[in-house]
Amino acid sequence: MTTPLRLPFLAASLLLALPAATAAEPTPAVPLNQDGTARIPAELLLDKIKATPYAERAALRAELAAAEERFGDRLQEWERLKNSLPEKERNAAEADFKQLVRDRENLRQKIDGVENAGKETWESAKSDLHSVLQSAIRTYRKLSARFKS
Repeated sequence: MTTPLRLPFLAASLLLALPAATAAEPTPAVPLNQDGTARIPAELLLDKIKATPYAERAALRAELAAAEERFGDRLQEWERLKNSLPEKERNAAEADFKQLVRDRENLRQKIDGVENAGKETWESAKSDLHSVLQSAIRTYRKLSARFKS
């Protein structure tokens, strides 16, 4: 009579232990910058831009278009955050926000440059895009730091 009870007890024990075992599994590490800060998606794109050969330009262009759209969507949120800062900090953040808007426009142009690049101009177009994206990331980080303070 004890055998039939053991099987359901064993099954229940295994099922209850399963979530604990999966919860203990390590989560994938967030990529970090050299200064120890977490890399934002745009920084991950920097690596992808450098590594993408001409033959894979369509996939890169699609990813860049999606990223630029997310950037545009976030601008409204960043403007709202900027406007919610106390006046002195809001005035200081205004220049960074305007630079971020300019960076977005430059980024759009460089994405178009990548799309229109031929095989012979591919590396130059990628380099231009990489530089503009780095500038946008720097401006974003400055503005983001203002929101946190």
